[in-house]
Amino acid sequence: MRKPALWLALAPVVFATSVIALERGANPGVVFEMEVKDLTRANAPVETSTIAVEGPNIKVSLATADGAQEIIFHGDTDEMVMVNHQSKTYTVMDPATLEQLAGQMGAAMAKMQEALKNVPESQRAMMEKMMKERMGAMGGGAPAEPVTMRNTGERGTQAGYAAVKWEAMRGSRRLRELWVAGWSSIDGAAEARPAFQKMAEFGKKLMDTMAQSGLPMGNAMDEGMFDMNALNGFPVLTRELDEQGKATRETRLKSARQQAMAATDFQPPKDYRRQTLGPGRE
Repeated sequence: MRKPALWLALAPVVFATSVIALERGANPGVVFEMEVKDLTRANAPVETSTIAVEGPNIKVSLATADGAQEIIFHGDTDEMVMVNHQSKTYTVMDPATLEQLAGQMGAAMAKMQEALKNVPESQRAMMEKMMKERMGAMGGGAPAEPVTMRNTGERGTQAGYAAVKWEAMRGSRRLRELWVAGWSSIDGAAEARPAFQKMAEFGKKLMDTMAQSGLPMGNAMDEGMFDMNALNGFPVLTRELDEQGKATRETRLKSARQQAMAATDFQPPKDYRRQTLGPGRE
């Protein structure tokens, strides 16, 4: 705990910074800068990812050789916006949209099944196979086992922070290992914690919606990616694992800093076009 005298000395600076942020229409937030590396390729370039958090909003930006990718989560409206900077478009995902999409896909599947009745027996097997492959690519098919988080109890220092090792499991298979530091040990993380918790709740709603709609997402979306509530901390080092348990990708926290942000920082650019999710649509 800082001494009262130090707080008094810093008070004018804190007040002045807050006034400047309000005058600019911005709010104090936190930016986590992450380093991402492909471990399957020798001398693979290190990519940079940033996670900006302000109030209930989160923006994840990843700079890759193929261009920038961006996902924005709005905790107040319970929606996720996926921005495509190459095509200057964006899509919005929320439980209501996914439920509607599931209904449309279910209706389309029923029509295809009805049409198969008029297909000759010699061609029906091939058509059914093509349909299953297509549905699998869209996230359908049999539900996968749920992802669970396991605290190994192992402790160590990672990315400069005291951390505990967790593992994301699907059945007996390890999907990833995560070294988790306490919220209070990272600058600004404690303030960002509620937004991450909201995103975890949002992810669970999405999975529940898809399951109830008959379109389990286990083959397309890893629900464990949302579950920071179970970790009770921030992953400062994450390694993705293949089926043999070998690390294939590594994400490491490089820095965390508090920064003023504007509401427009959590919106797609005004000249971008919204795309609609759904069969046969853009």
